[in-house]
Amino acid sequence: MKSMLLSLVMLGVAFSFHEGYPGIGAAFQHRDTDDIQLTSVNEWIVSGAANGLDVVVSAGNTYVLAVDRAAQCLRAYNNSGVAAYTIPLGPVNVSCFGVAWNNNPTSGSDTYYTSDWDAPSLFYTEDRGVTWTTETNPASTSGRGLDFDGTYYWIADYDQNSDYNGVWRLQPGISSQSIPLSPVPPSYISGLTVFPYNNNLCVAVTTYEAHNIYFYLWNDSAMSYLGSAACPSEATVQYSLGLAYSATSGTIFWSYLDMSNIFHIAELSFAITELEHSSWGSIKASF
Repeated sequence: MKSMLLSLVMLGVAFSFHEGYPGIGAAFQHRDTDDIQLTSVNEWIVSGAANGLDVVVSAGNTYVLAVDRAAQCLRAYNNSGVAAYTIPLGPVNVSCFGVAWNNNPTSGSDTYYTSDWDAPSLFYTEDRGVTWTTETNPASTSGRGLDFDGTYYWIADYDQNSDYNGVWRLQPGISSQSIPLSPVPPSYISGLTVFPYNNNLCVAVTTYEAHNIYFYLWNDSAMSYLGSAACPSEATVQYSLGLAYSATSGTIFWSYLDMSNIFHIAELSFAITELEHSSWGSIKASF
């Protein structure tokens, strides 16, 4: 009996941290809003894992960059789902989740940042994985999805003990700012992407268990809620993982793990309907 109990406990531990998933938290409540529409444009099964995502534009080509933790590399996929190139991860970045690409015009080199759910560090390379350097991650091991807005990096953050869900805006090694999300997404945040919207910045996140995308507006001083919508094929999804916005197509890429433990990347078009103040108040009250 003791042996069986130990096996069940070990099985639970293994499951809880699959792809950085922290396990079951508090009971969250959630309702979709009708002001966001998501439509599937394209989807493919990837050959390896696909945790965090970003979009890379290089020599006129657009690639979806995905973290393949199992193979310890970043894979850049073309629009047919074929890996065009890979970048090796750092030797201690073994539990990598998020990735952000920065085409640095100052240094003339591409910079890639990654997060890690077992190490309180951000990792970056400017030579496509030949060497890696670390910076302190303000989200510690709770950091997941990453993105870059041209000036600041953004990282999704949760705290398993307090059921906090929020984001950080930072310039690694210089400054960082913790920004809570309200209403709180109904599960632990996994993927994150940012993009310009109405002269401000839209911050979109997804969560491990609630297979929606939640949209917020950052005006450089405060975060407000825009709405949410269910991801396509949500009934077949085990975990929602990465998000990435493409300025080339104006679409969002979303990665997920299905019930058969197969990774997918889907391209989604979206529409955001502005709400009147009274409607916004009623939606806030529903959470």
